[in-house]
Amino acid sequence: MPRDQQTIRAELGEANAAYLAAVTAQPEAVWRPLSDRVKELQTELHQTIAAGACPCPRCGAQPVGLRHVHRTRGKGNTVRWHHVFEVGCPCAKDAPGDDRRGFAETPGAAAGSLLDGYAEATAAAAVADWNRKNVRE
Repeated sequence: MPRDQQTIRAELGEANAAYLAAVTAQPEAVWRPLSDRVKELQTELHQTIAAGACPCPRCGAQPVGLRHVHRTRGKGNTVRWHHVFEVGCPCAKDAPGDDRRGFAETPGAAAGSLLDGYAEATAAAAVADWNRKNVRE
């Protein structure tokens, strides 16, 4: 069973902290496996976000998923956070006026700590948008 985004992101945060602590003070033999673990977790997160996406119709590659974190200011000092999930092919370049990436956005009014509750559904919506734009006929 695939792991959820929150679990992977938590492990990624820990792995990245361990790598950053080691890379400045330890020899390469110590930090290289930590770097490799960070890359593995990043790849797993990209694949988890894009789970269920159809292959790219241009090159046949499996698309990857990204989570962009945005902050906007409301009235006074209030800050609103929202996440934009993007699914796209890193190999195929979009032609001008032909953007086939899939997008979905979490509610902007949600508090930062609540946004993770929308992660799986919003990623699935981005995959659905990608599939709608890229289905092979």
